[in-house]
Amino acid sequence: MDIPARGFPRGVIRVSDAERDAAVAELSQHYQAGRLTAEEFSERSGQAFAAKTGDQLHALFDDLPPVTSRQPVPVPQADPPVPRSRRELGPGRTVALCIVAYLLVGNAISALVAGTPDLGSVLGALMPTVIFGAIFLAILRPVLPRHRR
Repeated sequence: MDIPARGFPRGVIRVSDAERDAAVAELSQHYQAGRLTAEEFSERSGQAFAAKTGDQLHALFDDLPPVTSRQPVPVPQADPPVPRSRRELGPGRTVALCIVAYLLVGNAISALVAGTPDLGSVLGALMPTVIFGAIFLAILRPVLPRHRR
């Protein structure tokens, strides 16, 4: 049996608490697999906790096969977010588009109905309409078809 496969030091090298715990965990796996009785597990666990050297830990596994590492159980992952198409508007853009469209139409109607003969007044009334129209097109830009040359 390959001694380093268990992760304990060889020979009379002293072992750590973590190595003793790993030995008991491996003994527990053998007990759960039915290779050890409750009495054998109890006895060997006591010896593992009392072990001072790697040889003492290795002696506990002389008649046991190495534990095969279990494949980790895959953790179900949430589905990745689906990217929105360029043709779709998000809910925030849809609301903004409706508000700007309302202001655009309302301002255009009021500018045309005012009918003042003064050209400066008409241009002043139409300026917010032009601004709202530009905002409207900027919001719609992601969904408008692109023409490639």
